[in-house]
Amino acid sequence: MSSSAKKEAILRQFRQLTNATPQDAHRILKAHGYRIEPATDAFFNDEQAQINASAPSSTLDKKTEREVKERLNALFDRFRDAGAADDDDDEEESGPSQPEDPDVISIGGALRMCEALEVSPEDVVFLPLSFYLKSPSIGTFT
Repeated sequence: MSSSAKKEAILRQFRQLTNATPQDAHRILKAHGYRIEPATDAFFNDEQAQINASAPSSTLDKKTEREVKERLNALFDRFRDAGAADDDDDEEESGPSQPEDPDVISIGGALRMCEALEVSPEDVVFLPLSFYLKSPSIGTFT
């Protein structure tokens, strides 16, 4: 393997480990002779490099970000109307139902999503999922 190929491999490994931007990764690795351990220590002591690494643009390029958003939107669309069928039984008791909000996954959709993901809604795994999807209340996603 050539010297430049080794440096690229080290750069990839460093970026996977730290999520550093390409610019910060090159700068830090070059300053530490392309040695992973000292460069990693330097990264975690470099406040600006950590701020840059946490910025959304450093984790995904624009094409990948667009693809991820499209997949998430497709997943959302798959489950957002699921609550309407579950609520039909209660319509006689409570009178006419109000139209469902098209931008919400209701409890029925959340249960179907859990079933598709093979996760129980009572499982502790559902809590971080709810957090990252910014669920405004239990079993509801917007």
